[in-house]
Amino acid sequence: MKKTLFLSLFLGLCGVYALQAQQLSLSLSQAKQYAVSHNISIKNAELSVAAAQKNVQSTIAKGLPQADASFDYSHFFNYELNLSFGSGGTTQPIDYSKLDAGDAEIMKLLSSFGSSEPIVMKGSMSSKIQVSQILFSGQYWVGIQMAKLAKLMNEQNLEKSRADIEESVSNVYFGILVLEESLGVIQTTIQNLKETQTRTSAMVRAGMAEATDTTKLKMAVNNLVNNKKQLERTISFNYSMLKFLLGVNQQAAVTLTDPISSFIDEAAITSLLLKPFSVEQVDDYKLLESQEMLAQKSVLLEKMSFAPTAVAFYNYNYKIITTDFDMNPDHIAGVSLKIPLTSSGSRSLKVQEAKIKYEQAQNTKALVAQQLQIKEKQARYDVASAYENYMLQKENIALSLQIYEKVRQKYEYGVASSFELTQANNEYLQAQSNYLNAYMQLLQAKTALEKLL
Repeated sequence: MKKTLFLSLFLGLCGVYALQAQQLSLSLSQAKQYAVSHNISIKNAELSVAAAQKNVQSTIAKGLPQADASFDYSHFFNYELNLSFGSGGTTQPIDYSKLDAGDAEIMKLLSSFGSSEPIVMKGSMSSKIQVSQILFSGQYWVGIQMAKLAKLMNEQNLEKSRADIEESVSNVYFGILVLEESLGVIQTTIQNLKETQTRTSAMVRAGMAEATDTTKLKMAVNNLVNNKKQLERTISFNYSMLKFLLGVNQQAAVTLTDPISSFIDEAAITSLLLKPFSVEQVDDYKLLESQEMLAQKSVLLEKMSFAPTAVAFYNYNYKIITTDFDMNPDHIAGVSLKIPLTSSGSRSLKVQEAKIKYEQAQNTKALVAQQLQIKEKQARYDVASAYENYMLQKENIALSLQIYEKVRQKYEYGVASSFELTQANNEYLQAQSNYLNAYMQLLQAKTALEKLL
């Protein structure tokens, strides 16, 4: 029982710790940092960089000394090797008197070989070590450069992924704040209308108002309650999206600590609009530059297929079991030179193909540079227009609130009708919606321009 109690207490503490670990209170900057550290797509991009680094090391290692060992065993089933030279398979004796002295000696030696006993080959066993080293290979050196460029492109893609995740986190973060602000407005309006409905009911009972006034107010409240439920579901979905971007469990509790009013500053907007722009700073352009260099290296790689390849090698053959007739030396060293002669034009065509792709990469880079310059101008226009609209809607919401308050006071004194009150309330809610939409558009335009710059 003591062990069970201790285990239950331990598991309970672990559960409390896990629950506490899922409580996240994040500012916008903290949310972006957390997402960059925990988002799964970022982790995959980091793994791609690590794999590219291993590929660079592997490519370099191919040009370092290579060593291979082998073990061979052969059985010849007692094959008889008969060495006979010059007999031609006949037993007719040779007339040495017709030969000069030198030829006679050679024929006697060959005859002695032919009359020897056959050599019986039973089996052989040997082990061999071969060491090789590339002396020159143009394709090898170009391959190393291309592997390093591939690593650079993966690093640039990682930075682009981080910037994309930060932008997505910012937009979702802003969206939640705007939706929660809108939810607060609706809740306040519902409360005000309910209070007005209560007072109207009392006025109906006193004969100072009609029953239809209460009905109209109840309908307005019902519509707002329905909008409130829809808004709550939208907020819940946006929190789920934020958790996905953060790389946390959907059961985690996330609290946003930055107030919505902290993101708009006229001085910051002005400074952002005056900030200089350079296409070389954009992640997409950097990737295209690397692709262009990679295409250029591909041309050089195909050209290197015309160059010779030189390899030095050394073999050591250790004979464990050998036959009586063995002509394999123990040590062999040499240099192998491979010179390409002709390929019926295939190598030349590959060079031309690589040149075409290189030209395409150059054109794509130039095209994207022009597109980015247009995009930069559009982004500045969007921020300026969104800020002007934001200021306009901010003024409109203050005016609509004044109108609503005056109409409500008139209604309470019996000067205005319930229709006028609900209409003023709807106009105020519409102004509030326009204001929050303008706020959201400004934040999104500001984030897009910041990313581009």
